[in-house]
Amino acid sequence: MSNLHDALVDAGFDVRHILEPGSDDDDEPLDSSRPSLMAKVPRTRRFWAVVR
Repeated sequence: MSNLHDALVDAGFDVRHILEPGSDDDDEPLDSSRPSLMAKVPRTRRFWAVVR
């Protein structure tokens, strides 16, 4: 996973969060992380990154 993080940083992004589907993280900022939606997509990790 660190290689994905490093690639985003090298491309000029600031990685704000690494989101794991199905987690009960109250600070998770995306509405798309609701359990009812997450059950419909493959388990994966998502990066929330913004351009510097």
